[in-house]
Amino acid sequence: MYITYRCLVCGTEFIMPTETLCIAEKEGRYIACPLGHKHVVIAGRFDDLKECMEKQHVYKREGGRMRQVK
Repeated sequence: MYITYRCLVCGTEFIMPTETLCIAEKEGRYIACPLGHKHVVIAGRFDDLKECMEKQHVYKREGGRMRQVK
């Protein structure tokens, strides 16, 4: 399962697998965007990574490949 987050400061969207989140939670870490801002909100939850990338409208399927739109 994958969770997408959106940063409230810079607007960056990023994807995290739930296994990584469980490990970070046990270690006492907090979630931050790739630029270091800690003000993030959950944008969506998905079971499949391909579905996640298509639903966020960041990647588009062309033929057999995924192409980044944004």
